[in-house]
Amino acid sequence: MGLRPFRSTAPSGCVALAVAAHSGVVPAICRTEPLSSRLENQLIIQEALCARLETLADRLALAVDAQHCLHLARSIYPILRRAHDFEERELFPLLRRQKGARADLSLTLDKLKFEHFEDEGSAEEVIQALIDFVCGGAAVDVESLRRRLQEFAQALRRHLAFERAVLLPRVLRIEEYGHA
Repeated sequence: MGLRPFRSTAPSGCVALAVAAHSGVVPAICRTEPLSSRLENQLIIQEALCARLETLADRLALAVDAQHCLHLARSIYPILRRAHDFEERELFPLLRRQKGARADLSLTLDKLKFEHFEDEGSAEEVIQALIDFVCGGAAVDVESLRRRLQEFAQALRRHLAFERAVLLPRVLRIEEYGHA
């Protein structure tokens, strides 16, 4: 697969690129698109990252292309950082500003921000483990690396599922009705 275009219905005609299963390109966020489209794009990109990590985990016992592995390792942090910056600088403040925003929403957003911090720390460990695997080969416990990749992808998928189920509908309501 390669890049799969994800076209917005925004009148500006901006096109955001979603990452497909094995692509490592991190597209820029088009600020003229609706916030819900931008959130959806970030979710798709991170879900594709999870799929790529899971695929690599499944293939570790086989011959793995070192360049592919390094390319994947180099893509992890930029993908997460871009998504987290978008959420923390644009999405979360918008949700907090909504009239009648409840304290439980604020606590939820604080928890998600903390999870971002944890995810980035885990990402650094995964990146280093992948680099060690490519550079050290036999010295790395393949089963341990496989579990680490799977656990990281699972944790990220849980986080993304929550954002898709809770935050995306709120953003859609704000765009449609002017409030959550």
